[in-house]
Amino acid sequence: MEIIKSCLILLSLILFCSCSSNQSLNDINKKISTLNSMSNEKPIKSFTREMLKHINYPLIEVKTNGVLIQALMLPISQRDNYSYYSSGSGQTIVFNGAIISKTNGININLISVELEQQQYLSSLIYPQKPLLASKKIYSYLTADNKINIKEFFCKYKFGEKETINIVGIEFDLVRFIEKCKNDKSSFTNIYWLDENGFIWKSNQWLNDEVEAKITIINP
Repeated sequence: MEIIKSCLILLSLILFCSCSSNQSLNDINKKISTLNSMSNEKPIKSFTREMLKHINYPLIEVKTNGVLIQALMLPISQRDNYSYYSSGSGQTIVFNGAIISKTNGININLISVELEQQQYLSSLIYPQKPLLASKKIYSYLTADNKINIKEFFCKYKFGEKETINIVGIEFDLVRFIEKCKNDKSSFTNIYWLDENGFIWKSNQWLNDEVEAKITIINP
């Protein structure tokens, strides 16, 4: 059975690699959706650079401890600092730079995230001047179409340097730690930056039950 699964995955990749460079993004998303669905029975799939080397587009991996266990996502559109990513099978995430600002299809109903000092983390390149503290505001759509707002006070600091493996390539990255709290709850987000300030990986809180792990495979 495992051999059959592997063959199916490789066949999907071969079909993907045969696509022309002017293929529509919709067709590409269908390929990503197929690849994602093939690993449904095996919740966490380990991808390799060899498997993904012909995907010449920005590509991210998303993992959560919620209904969306793992997915590869491609950007559908970009406007200003906002990037709209899709798994090709219904799940979408909107990023404001490095920050997850909106989700759809993963039972979070997150509709916006605002940082008091928007210039920070609103780009994948972290600015030279360190951010010490800021207010962060999460907005959610409720079942009765109302907006539930949660405000947090966040503090920031740099952590230790780590070697992080991203699909077979090792990066020397520095932790950037975001600790947030209010009267009812608290959480910690972590962003991993290279020496140029580029954010390759992050762990981000979505609500009290779910967090997302984002890895940039192709920037």
